[in-house]
Amino acid sequence: MKKRILVWDLPVRGFHLLFAGGFASAYLIAKFLGEDAPSFAFHSIIGLTLGLLVILRVVWGLVGTRWARFSGLALDPRALLSYMASIVGGKGRHYIGHNPATSVTLLLMFAAVLGLAWTGIQMGQGNERLKDVHELLANGMLVLVGLHVLGVAVHTFRHRDGIIMGMVDGRKPGDAFEAIGGPAFAAAAVGLILVGYFFGSLVSSLDTARQTVQVPLFGTLLQIGENEGSEGGEGQGSEVEHED
Repeated sequence: MKKRILVWDLPVRGFHLLFAGGFASAYLIAKFLGEDAPSFAFHSIIGLTLGLLVILRVVWGLVGTRWARFSGLALDPRALLSYMASIVGGKGRHYIGHNPATSVTLLLMFAAVLGLAWTGIQMGQGNERLKDVHELLANGMLVLVGLHVLGVAVHTFRHRDGIIMGMVDGRKPGDAFEAIGGPAFAAAAVGLILVGYFFGSLVSSLDTARQTVQVPLFGTLLQIGENEGSEGGEGQGSEVEHED
């Protein structure tokens, strides 16, 4: 049996935890509380923070450790077909990094969350025509999450290689030459500080009376949910203000 080696660095593990928790929280707030709830603002705050998380993960996918990089993804369509066939017919190839299914799912999730963040910003500037697109992306993201969870469950049942624990301690079975050099503490700290600052700035800028939030650095005010103090009509929430 192969020794468990370090594969996933701290930025990847931290992203996975915050991404999963953030999406679940944002979706549940929107699904069960609705736009009229005072806490709905946190749906948008979390959504914007998820957008930043994905941007940071994309950067790390370019400059990060071996298995965090996009170059480490298994994106060959033939590999995906072979992997899907192996789920039914046998154990198949062992992947140290992301397998073909999670590689594709990862990129689709990134695209969905960036789309959700962009449509959310546009809606906050009064473009309500994108509401259906936003909801479609949210439901599509939910499907991707469901498929990912199912895939992890099937993998765990068939291979029993501690894949879930791997996202906790960063380790998977492999050879010594496949291990990464270290957990990347500095990069994880920088990412956490950036995300914490961004999230904290959004929360501190929240105006519950006007139902607005200000995007850090850009100074853009976004309308969050329903503003009962505004007059109805097509232009509701359409005014965008910037700091001088």
